[in-house]
Amino acid sequence: MNLSRSTIVHLDRAAYVPGMDSNSITRAQAEQMKEVVGRQLRYLGKLQRRMEKMRWPPTDPLYVDVCAAFDKIHKLNVALHYLSCDPGSVGRS
Repeated sequence: MNLSRSTIVHLDRAAYVPGMDSNSITRAQAEQMKEVVGRQLRYLGKLQRRMEKMRWPPTDPLYVDVCAAFDKIHKLNVALHYLSCDPGSVGRS
């Protein structure tokens, strides 16, 4: 059995064995990921603004989930941005 492609499920997260981490991602890979994540971020931002315009209650569970998703995707987008920068600038050292 080749464990390099096996998936181990721990709680609700998947980890690949042997591990790869953010230091293993190339700048080009980070840029590609950032493009996809950026589209998702723009969609969630538009959805959030539309919900606010339609006066969704701030305590509505779906609105709360959209806001939380936007915040998480934004955080991911920022991390990918830094991974896509030139080494020694604002990203990796």
